[in-house]
Amino acid sequence: MDEMAPIASPQAPLRSPDTVMRLARMGASFPTRLSFLPTLLRQLRDEGAEVTRPVWEIGPEGYGHAVYSVLLGGHVYSLVAISSPLEADQRTDRVIATAWDTAYVLYDGVPDASEIARLCDAAPLQEAGRFTERDLVLSRANRSVRLFDHVVEALRKGNQPDADRICDTGYLMRTTAVYGNGKFGIADRTHIAQRPGLSGPFMAEMLTVWLIRGFTHDLVEHLGGRPLDRRLKRHLGIGNATGLGMAPFLVSHPLLLDGLREGRLDEVVPVDVRLQPEFDMLIVTGPNTGGMGAYAPPPVVTPELDREIYDRVMLPTVRALAEEGIPYTGILYGGIIITKDGPKVIEFNCRLGDPEAQVVLPLLKTDLVDIMEA
Repeated sequence: MDEMAPIASPQAPLRSPDTVMRLARMGASFPTRLSFLPTLLRQLRDEGAEVTRPVWEIGPEGYGHAVYSVLLGGHVYSLVAISSPLEADQRTDRVIATAWDTAYVLYDGVPDASEIARLCDAAPLQEAGRFTERDLVLSRANRSVRLFDHVVEALRKGNQPDADRICDTGYLMRTTAVYGNGKFGIADRTHIAQRPGLSGPFMAEMLTVWLIRGFTHDLVEHLGGRPLDRRLKRHLGIGNATGLGMAPFLVSHPLLLDGLREGRLDEVVPVDVRLQPEFDMLIVTGPNTGGMGAYAPPPVVTPELDREIYDRVMLPTVRALAEEGIPYTGILYGGIIITKDGPKVIEFNCRLGDPEAQVVLPLLKTDLVDIMEA
C-alpha cells in the first residue's frame, strides 16, 4: 500500500482561540456550504425533490393539522404538523416555554388516517406522548410574539408586512425542541443511519425544521387570506431556541453534572456512595452533547477535577442562591465543558437530565425515594 502523502502545513498561522472564539464574532457567524442545512438543501436540489401537501385540515382560526411529504434518497418522509390554541400569556419565544402553538413529527413514509390521528394526540404532549419507530423526529414551536400577528394582520388588510421588521426578526415561529435519536420512543439513529440523504449528522432534524418553515409560511397565508411576497419569504426561517445550534461548538470534553441539593452546605459527598442531608453530586460525561447519549462513571474526571468543579462551580452557585434569600432544594443540573482553562458553565437546569438520568440512576446505592424525601 502506498504511503499517504504528508499533510501540507497551513499557508498562514492558525489564529488563537482568543480571536476566533470571541462571543461577538461567533454571534455574527453565518452558515457555510459544510453546515448542516446547506448540506441537506444541496441533496434536495440535486434530486429535484418536491414537497407535496396531501393533507390540510386547518380551520379558519389556524388550528388543526397538515401533512407535508417529500421524497429524499429513495424514501418518502412526511411532516405531520399540529396547530393548537394557546393563551397569549403562555406564549414565549424562549426555550423555557412549557406550552406550544404547534407540534411536529417527522414520519417515516406517508401516514394514513389512523396514524395521523395517533400523532395528533401524541405530538402536543411532547415528552409525555407515546411514539413508535415510524416517528423519526419530534419537535414543537411557538409563534413569534414580535412578528407572527403583524404578518397576518398586514395580509388581511391587503398589504405586505414591513420588510425591515421581517429582517430584524427572521422567523414566524421558534422551535423549543428538535428531538431525534430515539428519545421518548421515537426511532433510534441506527434506523436511518445508512439511508441516502439522512446518513449525515442532523439531517433528519434539518429536514424537519425545513418542512416546519414551509408550514409557517402556509399558515400565515391561510390566516391572512393572501400570499406572502416570495422576496419576503426568503428572509423568514425558523427561530432556534434549542441546544441543537450549540452542538458544533462543543469540541472539548463536556461534563454533565447532576447535583442533589438538600438545603445545606456542610460538606460534599458523592451521592452514589451514601446518602447525606448535605450537597450530593452525580457526574455523567460523554464526548458529545446530551441529546446524543451519555455514559457513567466518567474516566476523565479525576479527584482533583471533581474537587475543582465542586469548589468553583456548584458550591458558589448554591451559596449565591442562599445569600439572595432563595436557598435551593431539589435537582441542580449543571452543563459544564472542560477547557484548557478548566471547567466552564454552559447552563443550569432544575431537573434530572435526559438521557443522563438513564445512566445515573442505575449507579445509585441509595433508593431514589429516600434521596428525594431526605
